[in-house]
Amino acid sequence: SAGGDHTCALLSDHTVRCWGDNSDGQLGDGTTVDRRIPVAVSGISTAAGIAASDGWGHTCALLAEGTVRCWGNNTIGQLGDHTWVSKDVPVDVVEIAVHHPLAGLLEGVAAIAVGGNITCGLLKTGDLACWGNSSYGQLGGLGHAAFDHGKCVVVEVTGNQPGERRRRVARDLRGLQHRAVAAGNGAHERRA
Repeated sequence: SAGGDHTCALLSDHTVRCWGDNSDGQLGDGTTVDRRIPVAVSGISTAAGIAASDGWGHTCALLAEGTVRCWGNNTIGQLGDHTWVSKDVPVDVVEIAVHHPLAGLLEGVAAIAVGGNITCGLLKTGDLACWGNSSYGQLGGLGHAAFDHGKCVVVEVTGNQPGERRRRVARDLRGLQHRAVAAGNGAHERRA
């Protein structure tokens, strides 16, 4: 997955290696030293998919157990850990439910997409979880006044069948500063 100034690769052993610019820790190796050769991302051993931001210096990995970990630039909460502090090692994405103020580990993710300063995960239920910039309501149309930037919120997507919900998510997310998530087969998809 190629970001703006860094690249990451998912290896067959389910680890991730990254190289390039590391000014915000987007290589995930615990440093901010730029690397010309691939380095292992700290603590990732069960990755099923990866996605890198083009221009905002962060990367996320979908893990086999259906959770997501992100690292790098976090100036607007795009790592989903409820902070605005950049991280040079992966951190867990934590969800905050719309009607429940208690946060917990985001689980049940089937696919991920990263675009600019927002990240979304398609849940196995067909619903969508997004975190990062919400200045134009990118966190699923919930409005930017109701939620702080960086909070991971789950958006219920209506539709009778999971496939219909996935198509609706893909259609509704085109535009502004994000990419559509339409995969559903356990892989991730980045769209320009």
